[in-house]
Amino acid sequence: MSKPTRFILLALCGTACAALLGLLFANPLDGQPKSDFLHFLGRFHPVILHTPIAFLLLLAILEFATMNRRFSSLSASIPLVLSLCILSVLTAVFTGFFLAYASGANEPLVQEHMRTSLFLAVVVLAMGALKLFWESQTAVASYRVLLLVSLGLLASASHDGGTLTHGRGYLTKYMPNAIRPVFGLAVEPTSNATSPQELVVYTDLIQPIIEQNCVSCHNPDKLKGDLNLETYDGHLKGGDLGPAVVQGDPENSELIFRVTLPEDDDEFMPPDGKTPLTPTEVATLVWWIESGASPTDTVADHNEASDQVVAYTQSIFESMRSPEEIEALLEEKQALYSSLAALNEELGILITPKAPESGEFVLDTFSIQKQFDLATLERIAPYAHSIVEADLSGTAITDEAIPVLAQFRNLESLNLSKTNITGSNLSALESITSLETLNLYGTSISNDQVSQLAELDQLKRLFVFQTELYSASAVAELRKSLPNCSIEFLDTDSFQ
Repeated sequence: MSKPTRFILLALCGTACAALLGLLFANPLDGQPKSDFLHFLGRFHPVILHTPIAFLLLLAILEFATMNRRFSSLSASIPLVLSLCILSVLTAVFTGFFLAYASGANEPLVQEHMRTSLFLAVVVLAMGALKLFWESQTAVASYRVLLLVSLGLLASASHDGGTLTHGRGYLTKYMPNAIRPVFGLAVEPTSNATSPQELVVYTDLIQPIIEQNCVSCHNPDKLKGDLNLETYDGHLKGGDLGPAVVQGDPENSELIFRVTLPEDDDEFMPPDGKTPLTPTEVATLVWWIESGASPTDTVADHNEASDQVVAYTQSIFESMRSPEEIEALLEEKQALYSSLAALNEELGILITPKAPESGEFVLDTFSIQKQFDLATLERIAPYAHSIVEADLSGTAITDEAIPVLAQFRNLESLNLSKTNITGSNLSALESITSLETLNLYGTSISNDQVSQLAELDQLKRLFVFQTELYSASAVAELRKSLPNCSIEFLDTDSFQ
């Protein structure tokens, strides 16, 4: 190569590097929309960005292949591939910058993606410059190091770009649990629902709709409208225009307003010609919000659904399970129902499903209150995981039963009224994180046990009428210890 040609190529590489470094350090992404023409050019970024990926990978393959003499003939194609690699990287970087600059994007992940892409372009230009001095061993070694660096930067930039486009975890969302730990990822929980009625509405029905249609623009890394729809709390908090979800009120929920606008409306979501939500998906969102928009309630806990939503729920359930899994779960449920029916007959108690075909059960002991004691409770303990409500009022249980009750890890409501409980070990119930309601009406619990109750910060409702705790001082202390718990009384005018 002649000296003038080499000089011109070096000058071009230097000028391009200077421009890239200027963008890097000046960082003009201020979050304000700019020229429509630049926005027009930037829209080509998603079309172009795959080209540098292909050329850089091809360049790496050729370079490492030609290190083996058997493939030395391939070296003649490397200058062309390197040139195309440089041009495609620069084109992708500048169109990406135009897109971010003109659209007013300046989220932290956008900034990181821009920096990584600019570094990649500088490295590729440096590789082109080093290739001009291939006769130098130092240049060859430096070139190969930079090639490895460029592959790392390419992987990072591609990951950030995918996250910006599709949201976090897009590539790993459906990774099998068997290999997730290999990549340092948490194992995804699987639904234990044995029927559509047991699906958790938010987790199994609502959030998949949101992830498919909304999270790519409304996540912690790309907060369009200051709205994060990646979490349940984000729905309630909302963004610049208010809560995305108002519990029980779909008409004032920004989410429903946006997805039901005419598609040609500038405020319609999802924007930019993306596939709108189907009428069934919208109906499911409305039904969830009308039912209170709970993060944990199952289908059985919600308002009666329309035929449209019922069919959708059934289809989601069937998609989550293979026919073999469904059959196995049904057999397991039938065995559980049979065992509990036999236990009911043997003990004279009543353990019934919370809802038809549900895997959650309610325990009632009214028919054998005086005979129900610790031994009886221990007979039920093997089925503790299935019981979510337990009414042990008026039974013969004492404080000795508390450690056994602590095994009922899915309890939501526990009634110990008019029992011989003194409360000396009630803090053992702290392990039942789902426990929201505890009834101690008419028990022998004393003021000395406020510290035991203070450990139960998961409680939402506590009944202490006709106990020593039914006093202004004790109630004040309880309210201070359990600020998120409502202290309930039978006469509602007391201690207001």
